Amino acid sequence: MGNPSLVYPDTFFHRAFQACYVIVIVYALTPVIFSSERFSKNNYESIAYEFEFIKKSLFIGLPILVIIVIVSLLLTYFRITPAPSLYDVMLAILAASVATVTGSFLRIVAYTARREFRFYLARGYCNISSGRQNNFDKIKYLFLSLDSYNKYLIRKTTFGIKDIDKICSDIMHTDATENDKLIKSINEHLARQARDLSIYLSTIYRVADTEQFFAKEALVQKLKTVAAFLAAAVPIAISIFQLITGGRGT
Repeated sequence: MGNPSLVYPDTFFHRAFQACYVIVIVYALTPVIFSSERFSKNNYESIAYEFEFIKKSLFIGLPILVIIVIVSLLLTYFRITPAPSLYDVMLAILAASVATVTGSFLRIVAYTARREFRFYLARGYCNISSGRQNNFDKIKYLFLSLDSYNKYLIRKTTFGIKDIDKICSDIMHTDATENDKLIKSINEHLARQARDLSIYLSTIYRVADTEQFFAKEALVQKLKTVAAFLAAAVPIAISIFQLITGGRGT
């Protein structure tokens, strides 16, 4: 008996879906072929905007994909054949969500695999922050900049800023004029050597002992990173396996 799970029929549309996936994967992996110099041509803001868009696409597409995969597995388990109209709708959603999640996930991996990427991303976020008029937008992108820079430090040295949340909390309670000065200073330090910003932050927050300012990445944070990776990778792998096998059982 045929398996009722969602599969693509062997038609023109099947081949069109395959071509779409090839295009998506090529787009997702293009950062791998570019050298680091690509990021030094004043396009930091574009990279930051693109990265935010990719993250949002993943956060929207992943839950949808998980739901469709679960529904497909339940239909398979209970041997239920959906109505043709419902089948077509689920098929279209599956195709779109697989393409979106796979492309977004691979693009993020291709970007973050570069050792210097988080530093360039921090510069992009800070540039965006300095150009915003709304104070909440300024603070939002400043926090993203500091978070990205902290991840860069951890990647390069295994040490990060110990109280990054406290720094962000202090910024929230600072008036707009002082925040503008801080954003300008952070921008200037990010334009120099990568370690200059960490020295500057330890100075303005009056931390004399570097051991009180820097700390190794906690095991819990590492586990969160692994969990986030698996949360995106598992449904993608299941969906691709279904597409490759054609969802047919015995």
